[in-house]
Amino acid sequence: MSTVTLGKNINSLKVQRHLSDNSSSLSKSFQALSSGLRINRASDDAAGLAVATALKADSRVYARGIANLNDGMSLLNIADGALNELTTIVERQRELAQQAANGSYTLAQRRALNSEANALVDEFNRIINSTEFNGRRLLDTSVDSLRIQAGYGVDGSIESGLTEELARNIGDGTFQAVTSYQAAGTIADLETADLNGDGVLDLVAGQTNTGVSVLLGNSDGSFNVRTVYQTLGTDTEEVEIADFNNDGVLDLITSSSSGGDQSINVFLGNGNGTFRAAQSWEMVGVGSGRAGEPADLNNDGFLDLIYATSAGVAVRLGNGDGTFKAASSFTTATILVSRVSPGDINGDGIVDLITNGSGNEVHVLIGKGDGTFNTSVRNVVSASPTRVVVEDFNRDGFDDVLIDGPASTLKVLIGNGDGRFTTYTYSSPTQAFAIDAVDYNGDGIVDLVSSASGMGSVGILLGNADGTFNAYITVPDQHGDKLAFGDFNGDGALDFASSFSSSGARVSLANTERTSTLQYLNINTRAGALEALPVLEGALTRIALERGEIGATMGRYSVALANLAAATDNFDAAYGRIVSVDVAEEVGKMSRLQILQNAATAILAQANIAPNIALQLLGDSG
Repeated sequence: MSTVTLGKNINSLKVQRHLSDNSSSLSKSFQALSSGLRINRASDDAAGLAVATALKADSRVYARGIANLNDGMSLLNIADGALNELTTIVERQRELAQQAANGSYTLAQRRALNSEANALVDEFNRIINSTEFNGRRLLDTSVDSLRIQAGYGVDGSIESGLTEELARNIGDGTFQAVTSYQAAGTIADLETADLNGDGVLDLVAGQTNTGVSVLLGNSDGSFNVRTVYQTLGTDTEEVEIADFNNDGVLDLITSSSSGGDQSINVFLGNGNGTFRAAQSWEMVGVGSGRAGEPADLNNDGFLDLIYATSAGVAVRLGNGDGTFKAASSFTTATILVSRVSPGDINGDGIVDLITNGSGNEVHVLIGKGDGTFNTSVRNVVSASPTRVVVEDFNRDGFDDVLIDGPASTLKVLIGNGDGRFTTYTYSSPTQAFAIDAVDYNGDGIVDLVSSASGMGSVGILLGNADGTFNAYITVPDQHGDKLAFGDFNGDGALDFASSFSSSGARVSLANTERTSTLQYLNINTRAGALEALPVLEGALTRIALERGEIGATMGRYSVALANLAAATDNFDAAYGRIVSVDVAEEVGKMSRLQILQNAATAILAQANIAPNIALQLLGDSG
């Protein structure tokens, strides 16, 4: 029998404690059912909450990774769309170059084709420089790689190249340390070509007293030990490289002197970088002159020989087997002609000849197309040039002329198309001992190069598309009496070799930078159109490779997106299994707690009235 005390209502206190516990449990049940979560606070399940929090963080990171990949996919779609337009541009340019290579077109017609081709170059480069995503340029090599963060850390990211395939190398204006290669004697001329068909440029040095040295190139820009070929004369003055017997193998010709006699030596090539013994052809009527570059003067497909004489120019027409016909002479108004160069001064597709000599004059002999020439056109140039370079500087289809001027100057003679020129003078820091015209910076526009002898320097005047040139840029620690240009190590940038007196050949390899722009074209001539075709083929190949790289990256992104989506779903499911409430179980639990709460409330009422009953009993007994 339970005892009722008046000091403490123990039964009521016990019932209140149970009622409080039921109410607390019922409150948690209400919260679980209303929130849908089994864990609403750390005290609900500390270990479960820790695991669930990590799963939730992983899910959110991977969801962000999905968004990052979608951004990357958008970026690549924009780049690919731009590359598709570049493909269209280059395909049209190839069509224009192929059209300009047709021999039936006139200069005026080729000029129209050239204008469109170079307008497309401008559009190509505009697209390169303006294609952006979120303020970042995509095709101009300012961003060379793309890293998309798809998960945690470096292992959770995806890196891909951007413009890695599209870009090409050009020189950055600096050079590596000079490497010297000893020749067999004092170098009088220096030329470069691939003599053995291995795709690597070789060096040929014409030397006084000893003949010709051939240095076969290696793929890294270095050269092997020289092989010497003796000329039939004692002093080699000039060297030219071409295929004189039409066997597809490069041959050598040199001009040399022995006593008062001068001759041309022909070394027929074997195709492996070696040459047969020299055949000699007399240079009739030569005073102090030298041989010029070979050219097809009569359009028979065979290269002919031209050389300067004391009274003008002599020509030996080629037979196509490495032999030549008797010499024919053509006079100019000047005497002591020292240089003769072929070119197309009037844009008719027929080779003309440009000479220099005494009397501050340059003469042009307009070719007739049969190996003969009209009376020379005299140009006074206020200089006594010793060096002549023929090139189309303003890309109008008429060849122009570069000569060395007096008092450290260079003179550019812009052709008018009739054998006459407009002369422009440019400053040079020192007297030029060698001059040349090359595309130094890879933009398709011809630049000027001159070299000072001794411990001087090489200077470059970068060209503009209109035939003008910018201020002189000096390349220090480079010099030479002769210059030869080419990509000796196959990196796409223009290197150069130089010579100074008896010090041998000095090779300077260019340091490179990357660009994805397209160089300008000159398809005003058939030869220029044929040269443009491989350039455009290379550009199209680079675009195709870049699009392939982008396509592969987009395929990888697609796989990564599917994987992240599945991972995110699994993380969310795992998180839900830990924190989500079991509604059926919780409803049953809530119902039980509600019943217990109602019962406890009723019993509490009974417990609370027990002392009153005791008091009533006490009162009755009194």
